Amino acid sequence: WVGDNHFMRAKGEIDPREDILAYMNFLGGGEIEEKRMHALVDDGPRAISFYEANGLAFAQVPGVVDHYFGVAKGARGPGRTLEAQLVSGFDLGDWRDKVRTPKDAPYCITAGEQIAWGGINRYATWDQALLAERREKDMRGKGAGLVTQLVKALLARKIPIALETPVDSLLTENGRVTGVRLAGGERISARRGVVIATGGYEWNA
Repeated sequence: WVGDNHFMRAKGEIDPREDILAYMNFLGGGEIEEKRMHALVDDGPRAISFYEANGLAFAQVPGVVDHYFGVAKGARGPGRTLEAQLVSGFDLGDWRDKVRTPKDAPYCITAGEQIAWGGINRYATWDQALLAERREKDMRGKGAGLVTQLVKALLARKIPIALETPVDSLLTENGRVTGVRLAGGERISARRGVVIATGGYEWNA
């Protein structure tokens, strides 16, 4: 969900910053941290453009409006909701099986297609031949597609990816995070910072 993204601008659509902030403030329910909200609103469009410039492919999800469209100030119709375009797992070579894919969820289609086809409850009416072809080619969309695209971009740049490498603690110097200490004692330094990303498992200590 990225307000004032480059897809909107390319169509000549105007998405005022004050509208995006108003809608996010509504969603925050009084518990939002303003500095972080402004960072997301201002840097979100630049982040999507940066990823696209580095090989990732996104698209607007057609027909999806803001959840509180028509109710909350700043909410708008289609345009802000984006998704990763389909990518083949075979593009990863030896890394293909290292990216987790859901066992039951239909990740070989886009969210836009799923909506257009009537949703998951109408699965029996979907184009089963197309689904079979997509599975044969290991086409990945949604979250699986995004992760596959990210890994593909890292591999193309020969950026090391370490598996089964638990981090024990952050390294700091003069109040600034400078890297991480691994469980085995090895240190990895970071010039520009460390991103702690937990996916949907931030509740797991």
